[in-house]
Amino acid sequence: MKDYEKPVVTLNDEAAEGVYAASGSVAGDSSDGVKRCRFGRTGYNPGADTCQGCSASGGTSSDGTGRFKEDFAGCPDNMPSSDEV
Repeated sequence: MKDYEKPVVTLNDEAAEGVYAASGSVAGDSSDGVKRCRFGRTGYNPGADTCQGCSASGGTSSDGTGRFKEDFAGCPDNMPSSDEV
């Protein structure tokens, strides 16, 4: 997933179908019961490129190119701290 697009909810009373808003790549519990962020991590690490890009973009991108540990401002998905890089 290169660019995260926030889902849009539209109501149509004439339709008999629906799409679950929780489908797709969003933060939450995965099929194995482990909570993961929108980019698949089980915890944040200020030194990880993915976390730096996500934090700097407000959760819209995991591209950490040109980012540094000092750019990390917090996890948009409120994940716990992790020691993995």
